[in-house]
Amino acid sequence: MPAQPSLYLERPGPLIKFWGLFRQACIAAYEDNCFGIAKGAAYSSLLAFFPVLASIAAILARVNAEPVVRVYTEARSEKGLKALSAAANHWIFE
Repeated sequence: MPAQPSLYLERPGPLIKFWGLFRQACIAAYEDNCFGIAKGAAYSSLLAFFPVLASIAAILARVNAEPVVRVYTEARSEKGLKALSAAANHWIFE
């Protein structure tokens, strides 16, 4: 009598399931251009953040907030930035 072939199937473990689902999610995100949309949202948020910083700087300059400016200039460690901030302080406050 010939021997019967035996086949044992095992269920995949949770780690194998996770990597399979992660791969499918990455492919679907690429096909739906989710990365391009995220890139556009990040760029737009940076463009929206710059006017806020410029407004805060203008308000601090108008209020004559020299102690605040001094803290920011002391926080910088590079010589070029210190010279630039000193020139900016001279131009703004005098």
